Amino acid sequence: MAEQRKGQVNIRQNAEDAAQRISEKLGLSLSPEELTGMADTIEKAIVVNVLEARNRCAGVAMRRSATEHDLAHQISERIRRNNEVLVANLSSLR
Repeated sequence: MAEQRKGQVNIRQNAEDAAQRISEKLGLSLSPEELTGMADTIEKAIVVNVLEARNRCAGVAMRRSATEHDLAHQISERIRRNNEVLVANLSSLR
């Protein structure tokens, strides 16, 4: 696994941790494959929520005044590119 940069959120690790905690909380003895499947589902849910939040933020940024429109466009473009990367990564989980 690539080294995580300072301040960077590791969605996969969070999903795996959540799957483990859920399994323990419910008193389940899941196989590694079942835990991986649960982590996949959690990771997909996290990514969908991140995309929705980014889209809402981009919408708010785009509604700002004309003088701020260029900055909002730049932010929106960066978000769009990041969304494409996230969707590509999410698609690779299938």
